[in-house]
Amino acid sequence: MSDLEVQTSEPGTVYEQLYRLDWRDRNGRMRVQHPKDVGRFLDYLASEPVYAEYMTRTENIPAHAGLVKKGIDYKMSPAAKAALEVFVADVQTLTPTAYAIQGYKYNRALFNPTAARLGQAIVGEISFDDAMKRIASDAEEQIKAAQK
Repeated sequence: MSDLEVQTSEPGTVYEQLYRLDWRDRNGRMRVQHPKDVGRFLDYLASEPVYAEYMTRTENIPAHAGLVKKGIDYKMSPAAKAALEVFVADVQTLTPTAYAIQGYKYNRALFNPTAARLGQAIVGEISFDDAMKRIASDAEEQIKAAQK
């Protein structure tokens, strides 16, 4: 087994989930030439030791529940490390809905208007009530556009 190969016998791995996907585009052509290999590679990237190393080097907040519990050994100044550890500790408090939305097909149609409109409300360009209305209409518009 090469370094890039990962055992994928347990159901629900990234490999298993990807293998069940329909890899065809709207015209019936394969979008990926080797879906099994893509799945195996993603399993490798999502494996705990590789993902931990990636989070350490990129100074990001992990979405891996096991790593959140263990903690990440960030290589940075004590102040920056302490700040990131606060955010990492909060990952455990995410609601199932907040966690699931990360993989939602149209999540950008929700995230982008939310950030833009709340930003406008915070700086006083629009009211909070207007921001909420605009978030809803912008998200609806972007989802419709993405479905075409």
